[in-house]
Order: sequence, then structure tokens, then C-alpha cells
Amino acid sequence: MDGVDGVSVGLVGLGAMGMAVAERLLDRGVGLMVYNRTSDVAEDLAAARGARTASTPREVAATCDVILTCVADVDALHAVCTGSDGLLAGLRRGGLLIDLGTTGPALVDRLAPRVAGLGAALLECPVAGTPARARRGELTLLTGGDRSVHDRAEPLLTHLGQPLHVGPLGRATTMKVALNTVLFALNQATAEALLLAEADGVDARAFLAALRASPSGAAIHDFLAPQYVDASVSVGAGTLRTVQKDLDLALDIAAQAGVPLPQAHAVRAAVAPLVADGHGSREVGTLPDLLRDAHRQTDTSTERDMADDPQVAPVPAGEGRVVRIGPLTLTWKEEGTATAGRLAVAELTIAPGPFNPPPHLHREHDEGFYVLEGQVLIRYGDEEVVAGPGDWLMVPVDVPHTFSNPGDVPARLLCTFSPNQYVEYFDRLSAAGREHGGPPPQEVFADLMADYATEIVSDEAGA
Repeated sequence: MDGVDGVSVGLVGLGAMGMAVAERLLDRGVGLMVYNRTSDVAEDLAAARGARTASTPREVAATCDVILTCVADVDALHAVCTGSDGLLAGLRRGGLLIDLGTTGPALVDRLAPRVAGLGAALLECPVAGTPARARRGELTLLTGGDRSVHDRAEPLLTHLGQPLHVGPLGRATTMKVALNTVLFALNQATAEALLLAEADGVDARAFLAALRASPSGAAIHDFLAPQYVDASVSVGAGTLRTVQKDLDLALDIAAQAGVPLPQAHAVRAAVAPLVADGHGSREVGTLPDLLRDAHRQTDTSTERDMADDPQVAPVPAGEGRVVRIGPLTLTWKEEGTATAGRLAVAELTIAPGPFNPPPHLHREHDEGFYVLEGQVLIRYGDEEVVAGPGDWLMVPVDVPHTFSNPGDVPARLLCTFSPNQYVEYFDRLSAAGREHGGPPPQEVFADLMADYATEIVSDEAGA
């Protein structure tokens, strides 16, 4: 089971990319020991290509000098690394653990000291490319870790494509998700542009031919055009669930660095409802098809231009701090004088059942919504979004909007009113929510508010 220069190699995870990596290494004469949670996948590879199988990740680590992991997300990586049958339980002194997934710097940072304590080395190595490119040895492999560890892994990684050392642990994931935000934005823009062209009678293939000829569109065309035309075609791209996961990683990193990413937020807000509606396993190139479906399902007989609706009116100023309108209860939580204008946060509870308040708009500030529990259907302008716990979106000034609860349990959400400040506020709030595995506790809100208001006033009163 020799790899490069007699080094034994193991691979944990035989999903679409993991299988492509395994097949490429076997084609290059690298013997493999493989493990997959669904054992018959590993057994089929062993029968067809001569790979050896292991019954646990621990067996792979105890047997091999170099272990590659290629699993879906941070939870999957944690599962294969920890526990009595995990990789860390079998990792040998002098061993090398290489993570090929885009699993985020937080878990890598936690794993690094444990791996080092065992006398082994860790290299993060998220890959850029499709399974088809992996089989051709054309991946881009972004590595994070000590340069000496990269150099040690390079002969093996070169079988898969071009290894590029980015910097210390954690930086390779940052590079990967930063690159992905470009791809995801281009995909979203292209899907919407195609829908616009088709809606006015332009043939999809004519649009894509023009896109390919344009300076900005050639790369995205060559990658996803077959799927744009026929959603049943697989091009081996990532899924919409992967888009959401990678954008969450990007936004977490951005929040910690204090960098605003409005474009990434906008793409995530567009993708999140599709994932929530069960389309998370669809490849990214099927986005035009999903937008077409949504367009066809729109009941044009009930559409109205909210901006011309006679019920639209600026929200009047009110002195009450608790407001109840049918199933809606609004409680002002905190307000104060912030560094750049007035920031106010209100918590809304919307009971299930019919509730369709007239559209309203705000003349002097944007409005942000952050969902704590349940689901909230938010309509603004020509957009309609179903948001779940941890999701947020913004409604710009002078844009009519309304909201309701489409579920069967009460929905709770925060509304933040501010001239531009809530974008950073929600960035940090979302990062704190993911850290706590859900909406963060109330004291986190108070801590964040303290950063935005010089004076916090608790001003709640009974209705």
C-alpha cells in the first residue's frame, strides 16, 4: 500500500469529491486504505480498483503515514476525528493529517494542538474544482500550515493538481471561501440575468452565447452553461447547501475581522430560502431553473405594485413601547444614541394564522430583520423571502414591505432600525448565533448593543 516514496496513504470520506480523489490516486499508482461511513461504497471501490478498506477511521490512522479527509462539513470532520474510533485515537507519531474539505478555521484550530500533542502534523487543504477536474489531476489545492508540512505533502498532492501554500493554519479556508464568494455572486447574477432575458423573449442559448463572448462572462459560462440550459445535467459543481455553508464561513471570518460583505449577505439571503424549501442538494448551476419555477408559480392575478398601493404610508411615530396588532406583539428592547445616528432594536412575536398587515415604508432609515424562532415571510419591493432562525435581511429606506408568519408556531424576530449600522450589528449577531448553535442568549444582545450605543435605555411598558 505504498504511496509516494513508500509512504502509506489513507482516505476517509468517499462522497463525490472523495471518490474522485481516490480514483485519481489509484490511477497514479498510489495504494489506498479507504473508509466511508456507508461501508458498501468503500467495499465497491475495493472490489473494482483494489483499494483496501478499514472498519473505522482509527484503523486508517493507525495503519497509514498520511491520512486525507474529504467530508462534507465541520460536523462530519469532528465525527471522524474524535471518539474512541476516530482518527485521533489511532494517529501515529510522525503521521500527517490532511483535510481536503472546506470545514472552517475554528475546528482546525481546535484540532491542531491535539494533533501536535500526538507528535503528528496537520495541514488544511481545501480544494477548488469539480470531481471531474479531480479525476484529471486539475484541482487547485490551497494549503494552510507550516511550510515544511506543505513541502512534505506536496509530492502526494501534485497527483491531484496544483498545491499552493497560502500561509498558516486557517488561512487556506479564508482563501477558499473568499474565492467562492466571487463564484457565488457571478452565479446569482447570471441566473437572474438569464431569467430577465427569457422573460422578455430572449432565447436562453442566445443569451449564453452572448455571455460567453463578454469579458465578464466567459469563465462562468464555460463552467455552468450546460446546466443553465438543462438542469438535469450534472456538471459536478457544489450544491446550494454548500453555497450557504461557505458563505456562512466567509461571513463569520468577516465579522471577526470587522469587514463588511454586503454582496455575500445578499447572495446568502437569496439562497437560504431555497435550501429551507428542500433544494439544498441541487447543484449551483440549477439556480436559473429554480428561479424559473418561482416565477411560474407567482400568481400574477394577485400581484400588485406595493409602491403604488394606497395603503402604503410612513410608519407614524408612537409613544407606546409595547404594541399589539392582532397576532403581532412588538416590544422595544433597547435604544440609545449611537456613534452614527440613532439605533433601535425591537423584538417582534407573530402568532400563527392569517396576518397580512398593509405594506409600510420608512422615510429616514433602513430596517433589518433577524429571525430568532419560527419562520417569517417578508415581502419587500418585488421580493418575497421566507427566513428561518439565524437568517437576516435588510429593507432599504423608502421600500414598502410587510411580513407574516407562514408556519404553525409563533415566530420571533428582531427588527433593527438604523442608518447603516445594523449591517455590522447583524454580522456579529449571526456569528454569535452560529457559535451558540442557534440564536445567542440575551446577554449577547446586550453586549453587542453596548458597542453601538453610548447609553442603553430599558424602556418597556405594558400595553
